[in-house]
Amino acid sequence: MASKIATPRYCVQHSRFTKQDGWRLYDLSFSLNGNIAVTGYNENTYRTYIDVHTNVRHSDSRDKPKLIYSKEFEKYEDGKWIYPYTSVSFIDDDVLVSCPGYKLEVFQVNKDEVLRSRSVNGSARCLFVRERREIFLGFYQSNKITVYDVIDLNEIKSIILQGIQDGYWPGDMTALDDRIFVCVGDGKEVSNHKSLIFEEKNGRILSEFTRPTDTVKWYVQSVGVNMNTLGLAAVVWWDSYYYKEDTHRQIVFYSLLSENNCSFLNVEVESGVYRIRISDRGDRMITGNIWTGEVKVYGMAEVFTYNHFKEKLTSILQTDECTKLANFFKIPKDQTDAILSSEKPSVNLLRALEEKDILQSYNVERLIEAFEELTMNPFYRHVAEILMKTRSPEFYTKLIKEMEEKMRMAQTRSEDETMQLKEKATEVEDLQKELKELRKQQEAHLQITQERECKLKAVRDEDQLQLSSLKEELEAVKNAKAETEKVLIQTEELLQKIIQEKNEIKTELKQLQVAHSLRSVSLEEGKENQAESGKKVSADTTYDASSTTHDSSSTTSPVREKYLPESLLEDEFAKLLVKVAQKLSNSNCVMMAAYFNLPQSKLGFLQKESDTSGIELFHILKERNIINMYDVSQLQEVLSVLHLVEVNETLAIPYQNQIDPLLHQMNKVTREEH
Repeated sequence: MASKIATPRYCVQHSRFTKQDGWRLYDLSFSLNGNIAVTGYNENTYRTYIDVHTNVRHSDSRDKPKLIYSKEFEKYEDGKWIYPYTSVSFIDDDVLVSCPGYKLEVFQVNKDEVLRSRSVNGSARCLFVRERREIFLGFYQSNKITVYDVIDLNEIKSIILQGIQDGYWPGDMTALDDRIFVCVGDGKEVSNHKSLIFEEKNGRILSEFTRPTDTVKWYVQSVGVNMNTLGLAAVVWWDSYYYKEDTHRQIVFYSLLSENNCSFLNVEVESGVYRIRISDRGDRMITGNIWTGEVKVYGMAEVFTYNHFKEKLTSILQTDECTKLANFFKIPKDQTDAILSSEKPSVNLLRALEEKDILQSYNVERLIEAFEELTMNPFYRHVAEILMKTRSPEFYTKLIKEMEEKMRMAQTRSEDETMQLKEKATEVEDLQKELKELRKQQEAHLQITQERECKLKAVRDEDQLQLSSLKEELEAVKNAKAETEKVLIQTEELLQKIIQEKNEIKTELKQLQVAHSLRSVSLEEGKENQAESGKKVSADTTYDASSTTHDSSSTTSPVREKYLPESLLEDEFAKLLVKVAQKLSNSNCVMMAAYFNLPQSKLGFLQKESDTSGIELFHILKERNIINMYDVSQLQEVLSVLHLVEVNETLAIPYQNQIDPLLHQMNKVTREEH
């Protein structure tokens, strides 16, 4: 909720506003010594003006601000129309820069002399001089800010403000350090009215100031910034787009040293406040009224009061933070429990600190120390520091005078109050001593802060070097890891290749062993057949066609040896059995044994899975003369029954088809011989 702004220290107004209608105020500027420059225009005649007033440093001074320079410009100069919105900014105490129309001018006030000028590309809408060295100029309907050198007005660079739509432009601007504070907005659409902070280097938006409330449409008008002393920004908001005299105005103060630029004070100001500026020392603030032309100068100590500070702090302090502060200041446990159990713990905590003189309207240093020691939200500390920094010597002088006035009034009271007056006099002396001590503490605190900043900078530099070194080491580790992974992949591929070759060798070796076993069996059978055939009488034996059948027990005649060399046939037969055995599963072997009614006593090898089950089965079939190297017809039958068509067609049938013609030729020759 916004509070009413304090009474200004003084107010200045040019007589033109009371003598002629249509005059409007446009821009303001503060000089280092406190002089005030004001520009404006007449919306009927389009004449423009620049006024300069002297500074009044003390609020109790009887001297009124004096008008030391005033100049009006016609709407045409050298045949060119002058744009009425003339911006102004101090370069020095008596040197101003302004941009009426399309011309940038630097002139000296006390001599009314233009020192240097140049033309610019566009109608200037806002202007700001940074550190007496650079002139920042914003143009109508352009998102570009051009920077000029103060000495010779040469163009240094241009900055494109990103995020500003075409047709919109900065209406007010301040440039400090590496940031540009800009008010953007034109038209009825409230979403186009924004107060933004841009990065000077690339024009990128760094952050946006929040509106006073979410329930009202607010239109931004002006921004004033004090970075070095207070670290705050003040933004003027209107609740209506049109320049109506009954619109509400609010000035919202934001902490630039806190995360998200938190607001810490909202004040209501009179209708028509259009421009705001804050002095470099941070002790004064000026506002300009567009309708009346009044320029009001406020003391920051009256704008942001001790009560404002307490109100803000009690609204954001959490219960756990109240507990930390109570323990830090050693408040008794029973009192702490009562504070924490109350409806407003933060309000009661600050009241307890005031009762213990830990918290005073002119001194919150111990609270600042507590925020720092407890590493609490930096926003708390910054708001407290702003309160202390705005307590200027004028504030303490005024405080002492108020207490002295109370003492003089107390002297008229009865003698019974004399002792109290003496005590108050002692309090004043103690206060003066305390003020001196406080100033010393502030100086010491400032020195400590500077030393801490130097140490912090050194630590940051060292951390940056260590971080760079760690990054290099990490990159080296990553490279070594990549090389290692590459070597591991190559090693894995080589190992798989070796395993594959090893398996192939094992397979070939097993095949050779099986072939050798089958060949040995065949040789033994051949020897037995030869022995039996020698016992038979063959002289008068007639030729029987059945002797040339595929029975493996018949003797090997020279004719058979001629057409079917047994050594070659045995090798082919062994290869056939090996290949067929490789195609058979254990279940295929069991079914094949059942098909041929083999006795269970010889089938023990089928009880478990084995790569040699097929070979052992074929060995039994050969012993029983179910198959031999001349006849595998029964093997063909059982393969068909087991639906092993592919094995039958690719192995058994081709083998038998190769043997049958040779047997037929052999039988034919044998019959001819007989």
